[in-house]
Amino acid sequence: MAMTVVWDDDARTIIRYDIDGSWTWDDYQATLHELNSLLDTVDHKVAIIINIRSDKWIPEDAFNRFNRDMRQRHPNIGPLQVFVGAGMLIRILVVSFMRIYGKAVDIEFLFADTLEEARQLIHERRQQQE
Repeated sequence: MAMTVVWDDDARTIIRYDIDGSWTWDDYQATLHELNSLLDTVDHKVAIIINIRSDKWIPEDAFNRFNRDMRQRHPNIGPLQVFVGAGMLIRILVVSFMRIYGKAVDIEFLFADTLEEARQLIHERRQQQE
């Protein structure tokens, strides 16, 4: 599968999507189901890292699907999501998505070049919120 989802830390405060190559909406739905299963095992907010190894292709109707899923997201998904390795296409889509739907989905999207930088951003944001 071109998409997987795993705990990124032992404390179960960060979940990481790994996306490698082309994917379908069936892949996305299966991964979303796995994500919700992981989130069901905790009772706190969880940050998300989206680790993109290749962003050459995104299925059509992405804006509408992501908007729907953001509005119906699991209650344990926290307000912070960090994209790692996002190329220009993903960055443009995310910025455009936030301009259109940002207030409605109440999530902050950030960009990092490495997984370590993403983890550091999450740590810093959490420190600011305390």
